[in-house]
Amino acid sequence: QQLLPRLLSGEDIWCQGFSEPESGSDLASLRTRARIEGDEFVINGQKVWTSWAHKAQWCALLARTDAGAPKHRGISYILVDMSTPGVTARPLVQMTGDDEFCEVFLEDVRVPVRNLVGQLDEGWAIAQDTLSHERGSYTLRRRVEYEVAVEEAVRNLRGHVGATGTEPSDRVLEQLGRSYAAVRALEALTRRTIDRQLTGDIPSPYDSVDKLSLNEVEQLLYTSITDLLGPFRLAADRAPFGLDGPRWVKEHYYSRAASIYGGTSQIQKNIIGERLLGLPRG
Repeated sequence: QQLLPRLLSGEDIWCQGFSEPESGSDLASLRTRARIEGDEFVINGQKVWTSWAHKAQWCALLARTDAGAPKHRGISYILVDMSTPGVTARPLVQMTGDDEFCEVFLEDVRVPVRNLVGQLDEGWAIAQDTLSHERGSYTLRRRVEYEVAVEEAVRNLRGHVGATGTEPSDRVLEQLGRSYAAVRALEALTRRTIDRQLTGDIPSPYDSVDKLSLNEVEQLLYTSITDLLGPFRLAADRAPFGLDGPRWVKEHYYSRAASIYGGTSQIQKNIIGERLLGLPRG
């Protein structure tokens, strides 16, 4: 009643305190600790790659609450008010020029025990549900953004042809066609994802198929269009083929992170191999 309406309306921005400097893809090895004192958790640790932490009001945080438990147990899912004393968010500037990612430091941060989601030491299952939506549902949104990008590229190229009377080369058409086909394939996959969501098949190993496909389509799309810029990609005042150079270069830079954020491509392939194809671990 208190938090969800503000989250859904956009009044509150949330961040996800999962990854750590030594715990990225192997998330269960996280070291942030939370001990209980009276009716509060006292949290100490560090998170990294925390998107928009410097703008967020709340953080969904994973912390180890039982140091003696096996790696995937003893972890709790705790909601942290980012204005709490002891929380420090430091933005990290990316090669795109944006400061989306942050380091988050937690020093004796006191959080009410009532902010625990689910049961104590049983946060791993909730984290997996969060990640499944990040990998499955997130793909739905990104697919729409890719469609808009392809349509923009086509519109710009058509405008260039109309203004100059020059027909695009086979190479331009090939690059654009590859991008268009990839986005259409991702659309077909996301329609299956919607069907899975409607039947309650979330979380699922198929979420990793979605994420792996997102990685490949995003990098193919933005690399293909950026390649058309040639050496003019470095000239902010030029628009080869009518394309906005700085816009496409920035998207290309950002796309390089697609195979890392939300679970690396290698991790997604492991999940697909082990849980969908029945291959042996490792």
